[in-house]
Amino acid sequence: MMSDHPDSFALHEFPDVLLYDQQQGDELIYKDSLPVANSIDCGNGNRAILTAGAEGGLMPLGLKKMPDGTPAERLNLLGGSSRQTVDKLHDLGAMVFVTHPERWSTGELANLPIDGIDVYNFHRNADPKDLLHPDKDPGGLSWDNVGDTLRIVLQSWERADADLLLLGFLEENQRDLGHWDRLLCDRRTVGIMASDVHRNALKLNLPDGDRADSYRRLMRWLANYVLVGDQTLEEIENAVRKGRMYGASQVFGEPVGFDYYAETLSNQFEMGDEVPLSAAPVLHVRLPQFYRMNPNLEKPMMIARIFKAGTDG
Repeated sequence: MMSDHPDSFALHEFPDVLLYDQQQGDELIYKDSLPVANSIDCGNGNRAILTAGAEGGLMPLGLKKMPDGTPAERLNLLGGSSRQTVDKLHDLGAMVFVTHPERWSTGELANLPIDGIDVYNFHRNADPKDLLHPDKDPGGLSWDNVGDTLRIVLQSWERADADLLLLGFLEENQRDLGHWDRLLCDRRTVGIMASDVHRNALKLNLPDGDRADSYRRLMRWLANYVLVGDQTLEEIENAVRKGRMYGASQVFGEPVGFDYYAETLSNQFEMGDEVPLSAAPVLHVRLPQFYRMNPNLEKPMMIARIFKAGTDG
């Protein structure tokens, strides 16, 4: 699910916003006779489904059509952050998330009928503005993070471990996680991880020949794993709405086999389901393994922690 900045997104139409290229083997996915997604040929037998969205005051994902009006009128809607804006974006077929929730209070988020929020955003951990305005983001970037990152960049300059640049940004976004905890006490709220990749920040090349901020590098550092039976647009979007998904920092390896579910005497509830406490559910966690891990390496130690959401975060 891709999102673009509203000032450029508002200037284009479907299917252009889907990056559709018939000559490259792309195939449009239609709903009600309108193109709503692009099935992209990856060139290796795999296909990826791409949907359109925008990152403004809110972040609509999976828009099915552009807002009506002129580019200026579209930009006004896409830059809005009111309850009415959320309703209008929902009417356009989108799921509506809040990106950078650290810039909001929990009360402000709770007053909007949004589908979810970022619980991690790479940009938020890297934006120097957080240093200048700590009052707007109490959990913002620290000088320690900046120092750690610069040290890793300089040390990795002469070695082949450029991707360790990520280590300076693995700090959890505690303010965002606190919002999520408190929102979950009242309603279903989906948490996603966002890379916020723009390829416009660090133009220098690292020893592996790629830019420090390349799409290839940053988009594989973390991922949202959506759990579906069939890889169709409808199933994917339904799973995201339900919260049948999890996020992972996969720079150290791609996790496979992770599961989290609850059992009662009569039923099993999967990730994203809701079960009453009166049913005395028992929680189960299955730890993941690394995908195609080098068998010559030592097996890593994995630790599971289960957190209980509460009004105090």
